[in-house]
Amino acid sequence: MKKIFTFVVSLFCCLSMLAATETVYFVNADKWTGTINAYAWEPQNANWPGVPATKEAEQLAGCDVYSYSAEAGKYANVIFNNGSKQTADLKWTAGKYFVRDGWYTKEEALVKLGQPVEYESVYFVNVDGWKSVKIYTWSPSVGDWPGIDMKKETETIGGKEVWSHTEMKGTSFGGVIFNDGNGTQTADLTWNAGKYYVTDGWYTKEEAEAKLSGNVNPNPQGTFYITGTAELVGGNGWSAKEIKMTFNETTSTHTHTFNTLAAGVEYKMKVTNGTWDKSWGFDAVKNAPAGITGDGDGNVVFSLATAGSVKITFNGTNITMEGNFNTGGVTPKPNSKEVVLAGDMNGWSTTANPFVVAADSMTASVTITLEAQTYEFKVIVGGAWMTNILDTMTRSNSTGWIFEVLDGAENNAKIAADLAGNYTFIWSFSDNSLTVVYPKDLSALEDVKVQETITKYMHNGQLIIIRNNVRYNAMGQIVE
Repeated sequence: MKKIFTFVVSLFCCLSMLAATETVYFVNADKWTGTINAYAWEPQNANWPGVPATKEAEQLAGCDVYSYSAEAGKYANVIFNNGSKQTADLKWTAGKYFVRDGWYTKEEALVKLGQPVEYESVYFVNVDGWKSVKIYTWSPSVGDWPGIDMKKETETIGGKEVWSHTEMKGTSFGGVIFNDGNGTQTADLTWNAGKYYVTDGWYTKEEAEAKLSGNVNPNPQGTFYITGTAELVGGNGWSAKEIKMTFNETTSTHTHTFNTLAAGVEYKMKVTNGTWDKSWGFDAVKNAPAGITGDGDGNVVFSLATAGSVKITFNGTNITMEGNFNTGGVTPKPNSKEVVLAGDMNGWSTTANPFVVAADSMTASVTITLEAQTYEFKVIVGGAWMTNILDTMTRSNSTGWIFEVLDGAENNAKIAADLAGNYTFIWSFSDNSLTVVYPKDLSALEDVKVQETITKYMHNGQLIIIRNNVRYNAMGQIVE
């Protein structure tokens, strides 16, 4: 996470370019098979049965969860279906989960499905006397920056206020920041349920009391840091105090987890004591996993096969590392600006559709004319063929798809072009992500004059639309 100024500027830029979005969720409690679709109307998002919903990684009480996102306020209604079974006509209810007969919060959905809900909290000890205390999380977020107000507890520790925030047990965040809502904040922290944050780290309640009383050193081993290349630690890299590791009293180890590392990028690192007087590199890596090597300077060198997290643990002597490390194969050239679109749309040519790099070198783009059909494709970056096979890209979910190197000729990305026209593919170098801008759909129901009367209903399994007393099917054909 970047400093506040950079973060706020970036957030403002993003919000100025992208409309706010909202999401509805469908819990497949009855184990429907096949593709789960979301059909939205007023205005219509697509012909029946709609567009494929996105299968989430999470489950609720063992049931798959599907999501559909759209511009905030765009749709009034939605139906979830698998082409043969469907829900009733539902009012679009942003942020809620549909379970069998109604919309629920996540907690309510779990109760509905018969799973007990447990909660856990994190605590902030207000050593510096902030007038208010907020919590901001990401991946997922709880409110926009600077976050939401924390709860002031009745207890104090060392005469200092204690503030808390509670989530469902097992909630996983990419990170957390405490701040006063007015420019003062902690560093990027990991969510540490049940622990108290005091000045520079997480502690048990007893440790926090001891720390503030000055009676006990809760971290007798000392403090350690991770340093490395800018791609890994941010900034210019290689400062002796780049990232402070978190001490775990239970295990007597120091840890740090990088949560959003890109695939195919070469990262280098060492652990230090805050100075260059003492550091630990590749020689200190215990039982080094395949894919982790050292260089001539003794640095730990690695890359990831897929985008994701890397956990670093240090016990004062040895380093252990956990992650999906790249053990071979072609990887993108670091910082390569050579990007090409190859797929069904150009006969898998490696030269026909190169991306043009933007003036700021942050993105590159190419525009190509597509017919209304589904295409398989890959993006070639620095000679590496990169893909995303999680789902099929559609008009409703065409933003920020993370691409990575995957083995296998059949691991192609897919895009469903819903009408003939020009499609702009935009590549982001910062996170190896792809966004596609679809041509404007002039046939959408939102373009119908407001004085026209539109009614829809299902008849013999077919969607019928009545507009100005004329009956149409989902393909726009007049029916008797």
